[in-house]
Amino acid sequence: MKVYEEELYQHRDHASDPFPPGQYEYCTFDHCHFGRADLRGFHFSECKFVHCDLSLANLQEVPLQQLRFEHCKLVGIDFSVAGQLLFEIAVDYCNLELAVFRGMKLGQQGFDRCHMREVDFSGADLQQASFDSTEISGAIYERTDLRGPG
Repeated sequence: MKVYEEELYQHRDHASDPFPPGQYEYCTFDHCHFGRADLRGFHFSECKFVHCDLSLANLQEVPLQQLRFEHCKLVGIDFSVAGQLLFEIAVDYCNLELAVFRGMKLGQQGFDRCHMREVDFSGADLQQASFDSTEISGAIYERTDLRGPG
């Protein structure tokens, strides 16, 4: 698998100018469009996504390790099918409508200043997850662990 390190990608549309599958480490994606992209075969580690659209992207078995999303559109993404080993994301000022986190361990994940409408947290572990200044409506919490610290 080809490794891409410390790259800056700006104003790219995956549909018309596809990113090659590979391992992306310490990369920044700024104003990139991944809407409906099939990202199987990608691995993202310690990357930052700013003003990107990943709506309805397929993350099946895609490792997401220590990622930061800022001002992104993450509508309809099923995070529960992403690679769960070392899964860690920080989300700030993002739209996560219809996102799915079913059965995931999200303790200490940060979802701050976001819009989360009809998000599926069924069976998720949200102990110590942060939702500072986040608007949440219509979320599904069936069998969800919402216990806070202590």
